[in-house]
Amino acid sequence: MSSVSEVIDLAAHCLGLAQSGGSSGGQEGGATIPDEEKNYLLRCVNLVAGDLAMHAVPLVKSKTVAVTQGFVMYAMIDKNLTEVVSLATRQGKKARFTPYSDRLLAEDGIYVVTYKYLPGTLTEEDDLPFPAAVGVKAVAYGVACEYCIISGRNNEAVKWQTLFLKERELLEDKKPQKAGVMPQRKWY
Repeated sequence: MSSVSEVIDLAAHCLGLAQSGGSSGGQEGGATIPDEEKNYLLRCVNLVAGDLAMHAVPLVKSKTVAVTQGFVMYAMIDKNLTEVVSLATRQGKKARFTPYSDRLLAEDGIYVVTYKYLPGTLTEEDDLPFPAAVGVKAVAYGVACEYCIISGRNNEAVKWQTLFLKERELLEDKKPQKAGVMPQRKWY
């Protein structure tokens, strides 16, 4: 699995934020990143992780819940829940449910709920919550884009956004679009 610190290091390298120095950064002969910049990059990692979880690589969990009085609150399932995928009995039979803005309506009983969720706030020591298919490069491009936007480097942000969206399309199993290709004319 990729770690958040690897993403921050790659994004800082891409953006030219890493200062070459001695062994004060923890790595011998490695580059150091100023703490203020590291905090900004960490915020950007959390933004990009949420974006990837919403659009490209949904994070899915299952949890056993008890429905009483005809409903269960989403907060009882997971505070970062975004969508309920399915509700099934313990035996695996699908159960009918009605999603509301703050609760899930179903008949009383014990169920296994499968749902999509957003990752929590990541720290530098955490691993990325995505499968191995989501590489450090894809997340680092998104982090570089977000950092450029908050820094006012809009021209550079466009470059990183283009690279990030291409990586995201590959993750979504979509064919990347070729820019500016028009079909050949046919004369009848």
